[in-house]
Amino acid sequence: MDDGYKISLNPINETTFVATHWLVNAGNIKVKFFDDYLILSIEGVHNPICPIYQPDQELLSYWSSFLGNYEAWQRHYSIHTGEEIPDYVQLQIEGSVLRFSWNNFILQPISQTELIILGGPFDGELMYRVPESGFIYWQNRVFKPI
Repeated sequence: MDDGYKISLNPINETTFVATHWLVNAGNIKVKFFDDYLILSIEGVHNPICPIYQPDQELLSYWSSFLGNYEAWQRHYSIHTGEEIPDYVQLQIEGSVLRFSWNNFILQPISQTELIILGGPFDGELMYRVPESGFIYWQNRVFKPI
């Protein structure tokens, strides 16, 4: 990666670091490692907590058979749904991490039909896959395999 994109983590103590960038003031961003979690403190106002990604390898292997391209549609139909153009997303594994290319969702399989979103504003929310159709549902979206 280009050096211009790197952020340095300067230690405060054994578990807490301050993020800095050589060119840009990154603000007051602290990173703390606690047990199996990473806690990010942004200006002391927003504190997202990210667990270590440790999926069950058997489940990850099971979900690997569903990798590929999906159309992302609105879940609820309206008079405009027939003319709606879907988004296109990809379910992929990068470096042993299952993710949707759409919104950079990091997904951890918790069963053969459920995925949990890790990190970000939707942390802890579930996605559900219907085995008969292969559709994956989340909030008002349905992801249909192509």
